[in-house]
Amino acid sequence: MITFSIVAHIDHGKSSLSQRLLEHCGNIDAAAAVGQDALDTLAVERERGITVKAVSASMVHDYEGQKYLVNLVDTPGHADFAHEVVRSLGACDGALLLVDAAQGVEAQTLKVADAARAAGVPLLAACSKVDLPTANAVDVALDVAARGLVEDPEAVLAVSAKSGLGVADVLDAVCGAFRPPADDGARRRPLRARVLDSRYDPRRGVVSVLRVVDGELREGDRVRFKSADGRSYGVQELGLLTPAQQRTKGLVAGCVGYVACGLRDVRDARVGDTLVADSEAGADAAPLPGGVAPSAPALYASVFPPDGAAFDDMAKAVERLAVNDASVSIAREPPRASLGLGLRLGFLGLLHLDVFRQRLRDEFAEDVLFTAPLVPYRVRWRDGTTTELATLDDWPSAEEQRAAVDAILEPSVTVDVAAPRDHLGAVLEVLENARGAQRSLDVDGDRAAVAYDAPWALVVDGLAEELAHATQGYASLSVRSSPTYVAADVVKVDVALNGVAVDALAFAAARGEAQRRGRAAAARLKAVVPRQLFEVVIQARVGTKSLARERLPPLRKDVLTTKAGKNVGGGDVTRKKKLLEKQKKGKAKQKTIGNVSLGQDALWAVVRSG
Repeated sequence: MITFSIVAHIDHGKSSLSQRLLEHCGNIDAAAAVGQDALDTLAVERERGITVKAVSASMVHDYEGQKYLVNLVDTPGHADFAHEVVRSLGACDGALLLVDAAQGVEAQTLKVADAARAAGVPLLAACSKVDLPTANAVDVALDVAARGLVEDPEAVLAVSAKSGLGVADVLDAVCGAFRPPADDGARRRPLRARVLDSRYDPRRGVVSVLRVVDGELREGDRVRFKSADGRSYGVQELGLLTPAQQRTKGLVAGCVGYVACGLRDVRDARVGDTLVADSEAGADAAPLPGGVAPSAPALYASVFPPDGAAFDDMAKAVERLAVNDASVSIAREPPRASLGLGLRLGFLGLLHLDVFRQRLRDEFAEDVLFTAPLVPYRVRWRDGTTTELATLDDWPSAEEQRAAVDAILEPSVTVDVAAPRDHLGAVLEVLENARGAQRSLDVDGDRAAVAYDAPWALVVDGLAEELAHATQGYASLSVRSSPTYVAADVVKVDVALNGVAVDALAFAAARGEAQRRGRAAAARLKAVVPRQLFEVVIQARVGTKSLARERLPPLRKDVLTTKAGKNVGGGDVTRKKKLLEKQKKGKAKQKTIGNVSLGQDALWAVVRSG
């Protein structure tokens, strides 16, 4: 039995190759699967055309006269879901590094290769999309070897998921290179299995994906999770993933499969935990080493139910979805006057936040309200202490900044950007506009690599997309280091409706960018805020200084027309003026007591104002 994962930069053909491998082994019908991706099962994945969850599938392959059970793990390529890659590598015997033969080695290619090395996982390299007219597999293979990703460039495979070229060679190479160390006693040892993933099923409770490391697991066994509170559960159903669930009633050491134990408390099946037998031997069994460390959130956003009374339902849905996405952190949010009770969630990036929001709606029918995200700023006070700004409500006022604040500290990271040499000028321009500071610049043939220190807020707010747009999609970005804090001129921008600041719409920006972003936010809000019977004035401001102003005119009603459709008659104009004045007073009263209903479209308009 062999477990391997496919890792690569985004859009280098991981899911397409995985589909072809499943077709080659007979797991899925090639004719029935035309136009579909068997491993992208989530609605958000099919709608956006991206992979956000690592998915396992077991195949049987003949190699040198023996049958091998090969467990494939298809991983995401976007940097916002790098935690899924790290989690998958921890359970693999090897990894197939896929490199686009037309694009070459990109920033995320090096990032996932470093993650494999850190996990102690051997690498096998392959050039994908070799049938494209612009493909140059030979040069890419030489580049892969020159960067130390493999030793021999001739060992780099050439594959095309579209034509099927080299698909069978991939499985042969995997079985030859990633043979796990022989351990005949593994099945006789007490049960230990690592939890790789979990999801909540309304009918069966929590369903976990795990890899059995020691012993055997069968239906009817009593098991428990090592880090839980000692409760035991009976195994109700288990089997292999092909990727459909195939019930086998038993799993042995080396197998990757699913298990349903009837758990209703999602906190008992955390990713990285160890499943053991509910016996004396299980109690003595040590947890499996090398668990997945919790990911550090890159940004935070607060989430609230549209109806304050529905907080418990929202909290339950968020907790159940977080079981399937272990990189999300959850904490209670202090009550807000305009939104009520909420949760503070940590994400790895804006795309991660947007996908989580869509999954809440698609899978749990929770159409919740997310506030503008905030990277973790800090305040250094003049007395030498430093505090972290958990939310924008904690941002020091203008008076506090003048009297007690020494500096606002902004998180900064080192990013690596890879691009063709012809696009180097565009890359440098984008990074300079992003308040970046150059660390290094290397040009090797037709490729250029740049390292810059840049504000973390701009990195998570679409810097990679901006680089791709400026270079026709050729530039790629990866983050090299964890954030460090530097002093920066950053301000809090409040967004007010009819003079009342809406805390959910506030955001932080560099002082030089505050006016541009404030104008963009006000303009976007004007387009999505519903018109009222009274005038709505939208303002963006820093303290008492107004940066932008937009006016949403009121809905008008012709009060001079009767129900029969006739105008108010009479030759005396004072009667008409009296009716118009009465309407004017009514609108003024409505403006003082009326509430503007804001949906997620309004809140998301501010998020994308950057």
